[in-house]
Amino acid sequence: MVSYNSSVQYGVLQRVCSISSLYTTFRTRQYFVKQLVVGSTGTGRVGTQLAKMLSRIALRSGSVAARFTHTSSNVTQAAASSTPAPVAEVRNEVDFPRRARPIDPAPVRMGFIPETWFELLYPKTGVTGPYVLGTGLITYLLSKEIYVLEHEFYSGLVMGVMAIYCIKRFGPTVAETLDSQIEEAKNEMTQGRKDTIASLEEGIADCEVKSENAKGQTILFEAKRENIGLQLEAAYRERLQNVFSEVKQRLDYQLETSNVQKRFEQRHMVDWIVQNVRKSITPAQEVASLKQCISDLKSLAART
Repeated sequence: MVSYNSSVQYGVLQRVCSISSLYTTFRTRQYFVKQLVVGSTGTGRVGTQLAKMLSRIALRSGSVAARFTHTSSNVTQAAASSTPAPVAEVRNEVDFPRRARPIDPAPVRMGFIPETWFELLYPKTGVTGPYVLGTGLITYLLSKEIYVLEHEFYSGLVMGVMAIYCIKRFGPTVAETLDSQIEEAKNEMTQGRKDTIASLEEGIADCEVKSENAKGQTILFEAKRENIGLQLEAAYRERLQNVFSEVKQRLDYQLETSNVQKRFEQRHMVDWIVQNVRKSITPAQEVASLKQCISDLKSLAART
């Protein structure tokens, strides 16, 4: 960014150039007015009116030059002061637009006369005034021999015709070539700016995507929280099932232990009773019981 002092220096330089050009124009017009006044002393009313008209133009140019001189002095004083001028926060682009470098030249008439000269004379002389002024001025210069048509004039006329022919013949081709070169140079200079803008736009788009993703993180966090809650519930139920299985196995072990003990006791009691009964039976009782059994079997066999 250009500093304040640099901008002031540039403004002062621009004002000085404008004042110099206006001063040169002012002195030239004063000279022509003087010549017209001196030469038209005996030419009557037309010369006097023409001199007055040019005098008004010269005075107007002088007032403009004075105004520019006053403005440039104010700018110089502002640059020399130690206190910096206040800078506006927001520039009014509507009433004070930024100056742009003109691409095409200013409009002209007849190939070399600026359009602004005609617009300057329209309020005073009308539409035909500039043409009458130009024709009368040329006639006056030639009739009073202020401008003498010597051999250099015709050489210049021939050179002007050749220049016009070259411009009309080769001008469009040369202009197209130069415009293409200017466009290429402009594209090369603005390519870096375009690349920077593209990268910044990509960064902005990436930031917008990340912002949207950040908004969705809340929903993702809730889903993750619910998922973790379900996992904790599943782990809790699985541990409850493990506790139930372990407790059931221990209870089954205790029940089986009790059943085994009872069966062992019953078997031991039966064996003890049988052994004691066998010990109490004598051999004679055993023989008698066998004989009784055989007789019972025989009686049963006879019945069948």
